[in-house]
Amino acid sequence: FSSLELILDHIPPARNWVPTSVILTAQAHNVLGVSEWSARLVSAVIGILSIPILYIPMKKIFGKNVALIALLLLALSPWHIEWSQNARGYTALMLFYTLALLAFYLGIEKDRPSFFLLFFVFLYLAASERLIAVFILPVIVLYLIVIKIAKYSDPPGLSARNVLILLSPGIALITYQIFSSMISGQSILVDIVDEILSTFYGNSIENPFTQTVFIVFEIGIP
Repeated sequence: FSSLELILDHIPPARNWVPTSVILTAQAHNVLGVSEWSARLVSAVIGILSIPILYIPMKKIFGKNVALIALLLLALSPWHIEWSQNARGYTALMLFYTLALLAFYLGIEKDRPSFFLLFFVFLYLAASERLIAVFILPVIVLYLIVIKIAKYSDPPGLSARNVLILLSPGIALITYQIFSSMISGQSILVDIVDEILSTFYGNSIENPFTQTVFIVFEIGIP
C-alpha cells in the first residue's frame, strides 16, 4: 500500500478488503520513514479521535451525560490505551465496529433506512481490519430475538422494507456469484468464505472458542 498504484492493486475488485489502518500506516512510513513512531502513529490518532467521533451518535441515542460517562470509561480503559500505542489495527476495528452497531441501532429504532447504508460501510471497514468483526451479526440477531421473547414493542424500523435492505448485500452477492460462475467460473463468495473459515478455524488464536475463552477470562469487576 505504499503507492496509489499498489493501493488500487490491493483493494476490490482485485482483493476483498480495504484495511484502512494498514493503508494509512503505509503513508505514515512514506512521510516519516519507518520507525516505531510512524508505525504506531495511526493507531494513536484513531484511538484519540474515537472519543469525539463516538460522542456524537452516543449523545443522540443516550443523551449527553451517558455519552460523557461512557467515553470517559473508554478514555481510561487500559485496553484502549494499550492498543492506541500499538502498531496494529485494533483501534480502527473498535471504531468501525462500534459505529456500525450504532448505525444499525439508529436505523432500526428510528426507522432511518439511510443508516443501514452506513452500517454496511462501517461493518465492511471493520471486517477489513479483522474478520472477527462479523461477530456483530449474531449480536444483532440476538438483539432481535430478545425483543420478541421479552415481548417488547417492535422497533419502528422493523419492517419488511428494512429487512429487505439488510438482506440486500447478501442477495446482491449471491446474484453476482451466479453470473460470475456462469461467465468466468470464478467464485468470489467461495474466496470470502474460505478466508473467513481459515481465519476462524485455521488459526488457533482467532477461532470462536479461543476468543470466547479470552473474553470470559478477561472479564472482571472493572
